[in-house]
Amino acid sequence: MNFTIQAPPGTTNHGDPRIICVPPEWYDYAAFFFANYLAHAATLHSNPGASFTESLIAAITALFIPGFGVLNTLKRIFTHSGTIRHDDLRRAAKSGALAMIRICEDNSASAIIMDKQRLKEPRIVPRGRKLYGTCVMPTSTTYQLMELPPRTPLRSCDGGASMGQRGNVRQHHLGARKDVAAGDEDQEVLIGERAAVGTVDQVKLSYTYNIPKMLVGFVQAIWGIVTLYHAARGAQVQKYGYAAFGLTVAPYAIMSMVNFAVGILTPEYQTMYLVHTPDMERARKEGGVFDGVVAAVDMERLYDVPPPNKWKRRLYRLAVVSLAASPLLIVGFLSNFQHNESTPAQAGWMATWLLIGTFSSAWVRGVYEVAMERDTMWNMALVRFLFATVFYVPAIGGMVQVGLALKEYGICVSANSAAHNDWSASLEIIADEDGRPTSGSVWRSLQSLSYLHNQTINAYTHLAGAAAFAALPLHFKECVYKYQPNSQVADLVVVSTYCLGVSVCFLFSATFHILWNHSHPLASICNKLDYMGILILMWRAGIPTIYYGFFCDPRLRLLYWMSLTAEQTTGTAVTCAILTLHPHFATPKFRKWRACFYAGFGLSSIIFVVHGLARYGWDVQRSHMSLVWMGWMATSNLVGAAIYACRIPERWAPRVFDVYGASHQIFHVAVMVAAWIHYDGLVAAFRLVRDRPDVCGIA
Repeated sequence: MNFTIQAPPGTTNHGDPRIICVPPEWYDYAAFFFANYLAHAATLHSNPGASFTESLIAAITALFIPGFGVLNTLKRIFTHSGTIRHDDLRRAAKSGALAMIRICEDNSASAIIMDKQRLKEPRIVPRGRKLYGTCVMPTSTTYQLMELPPRTPLRSCDGGASMGQRGNVRQHHLGARKDVAAGDEDQEVLIGERAAVGTVDQVKLSYTYNIPKMLVGFVQAIWGIVTLYHAARGAQVQKYGYAAFGLTVAPYAIMSMVNFAVGILTPEYQTMYLVHTPDMERARKEGGVFDGVVAAVDMERLYDVPPPNKWKRRLYRLAVVSLAASPLLIVGFLSNFQHNESTPAQAGWMATWLLIGTFSSAWVRGVYEVAMERDTMWNMALVRFLFATVFYVPAIGGMVQVGLALKEYGICVSANSAAHNDWSASLEIIADEDGRPTSGSVWRSLQSLSYLHNQTINAYTHLAGAAAFAALPLHFKECVYKYQPNSQVADLVVVSTYCLGVSVCFLFSATFHILWNHSHPLASICNKLDYMGILILMWRAGIPTIYYGFFCDPRLRLLYWMSLTAEQTTGTAVTCAILTLHPHFATPKFRKWRACFYAGFGLSSIIFVVHGLARYGWDVQRSHMSLVWMGWMATSNLVGAAIYACRIPERWAPRVFDVYGASHQIFHVAVMVAAWIHYDGLVAAFRLVRDRPDVCGIA
C-alpha cells in the first residue's frame, strides 16, 4: 500500500525508507536534554548531612560526568545498609552517617580503629556537613572529624557522653572554638533532660527513603535505554558512527539505574551523628564542645573485629572497573568505533566526552572530596579550575554537538505510523476524539465508565485522586493533628484548604473526561472547568506553604496572602483563564502555550520562596517550606507538563498509546504524584513547627 504524506520543509529519511525525520521544535530539544541528561543529576544519592552547596556541586558534576561518584555508589550497594532491620546505629554506620573525632597521631584511638579495619586513609567529613547537636573543635590543628568506619563495634553511652540529648542541627566548624557558656546563643543547642542510658538497639535515628528520586532514576534509565534503542535501530549510527547523539546517553542511563538501586538499598540521612571515642574526651579537655552523642565506640570489642573480606574487595574493584567502562563497551559494540560521516568536530568532542567521562569517573569524586576536606582558598581554586577545564568543557562541547546533530538529523518516526497523520497540523499525532459515540446523555456518558476506551484511565485516575484528597483532611485530623499537643485550628484549616483544592481540581478533570462524548457544547464547558480546576489547585497550594514558611512573621504572612501573592499571580491567572476560556485559544494549536502558562503559574511561588530564603536562610526554610519536597513536586509537575505538550510517546508511535500510556495519562499521574508529595511536605513542616514551642526563637 502506498501513502502520500504532507510533510514540513526539511523532512528526510536519511536513506532509510522505514523512517521519516522532521526538523525538531524547541520542545524536542528541551525534552531530549532534560530527559536524557538533566534528569540524571536529580538521581544522585545524597551524602549524609550534605549541605546545599555540596549537593549542588555534586549535581552539576554528575550532569557533565555521569560516572561521578561511581566508587561511592558501588560502596553503598555493597554495604546495602537498607537491608538492616532493628539496628539504627549499624544502619547509619554502613550508610556513612556516623562521625567521630580523630587525632592525627599514630597511637590515638582513631588510629587504632583504622588499623583494625585495614584503612590506610580516613574519610574526612567535609566542611559544611550538618551534625546533630554541637561539634566545636579545639584550636589545635591535630583534630579532624572523620567518618566512622562501618564495621566499628558500638555500645551505649556512659559517663562522659550525652546520649540522646536533644540538640539543634547545625553545620560543624573546625579550628576556632566558640564560647558556649550557659545561655550563650552561639551554642544553638536546646539543653533538655538527658535521656536514660539504654542499649544500642534502643537508639533511634532519623532517616528517609527518597521515593521521588528513585522514580526519576528509574524513568530516566528507561528513557535512556529507549533512546539507545532508537539510535541503534535507526540510521544514526550509520551516519555518525560513535559520534551518534543517541549513544551519548549510555553512561547516563547506566548510572541512573545504579542510582535507583542505591536508593532502594540505602536510606538518606539529613544529618550526621557523633559517636564518642577516647579522642573526643581528649578534645574536650583541650576546649572542644560536643553534644548530641548517640553512641560510643566499644574499644574492647574492637580487637575481635575480623579482617575485611579480600574477595569482597576484589569483587568491588572489578565492579568499579566494569561499571566505569560499560558505556565505552556499549558505544564500541554498536558503532565499532567508526566515525562514518561525522565531522571532525563531532567525532573529536564526542570521543573526548566519552573518554574523559569513562576514565575519570572512578577517581573524580575522590579529587572533589579531598578538596572539600582541605578547604583552603588555593586548593579550592585549583580544583575548580581543574573541573572547569578538564572535566566540564568536553561535556559542554559534546552537548553543543548533540544539539547541532539533533537539528541536522531531526526527529524520526516510523513511516508506517506517519501514514496515519497530518504533519501539517502541528504534529497532532493522536486524534482528539475519545473513541466513544456521541451520547447526548449524561447517563450514557457515565455508563461508559463500565467499559474500556481511551478516556477510562484519565477518568479513573482523577476520580480516585478526588476521593482520596477529599478524605485526607479527616486522615490528617485523626492521625496527625490529634497527636500533636501544640497543634492549632489554623493547621487543620490550611492543610484542609490545600487537600480540598486538589480534590476539586481532580473532580473537574474527571468530569471533563467522562462527559467528553456528550456533545460539543458540554464538552467545551467541561474542558474549561478542567483548566479552571488547575488554577484552583495551584492557588490553594500556596496558602499552607506561606503559612509555614512565614510562621514566625504573621504580618508578612498575611501580606503575602492578601496582596503580594495576588499581585504576582493574578496576571498569570488571568492569562491562563483567557487561554482556557476563549474558544480560539482552546484549540490544539495552542496546546504548548497553555502548558507553558500553567507551568509559569505554578512557578510563581518562587517569589515568596526566594523571599523566605533571603530572610531566614536555607536551613530554616528547607524545613518550614519543605523546599526539598517542593522541588520534587515542581519536577513532577514540569515533567508531566512537558510530556503533555510534546505528545510523548504517541508522537513516536501513533495509535499505539490510545488506550494505555498516552501523554495525557502520564500527565494525570504526574500531577497526582506532585499533589501527594506536596501533602507530605506540609505534614513534615507541621510536625517540625509544632514539635518546637519556641521555634520562632530558634529561627
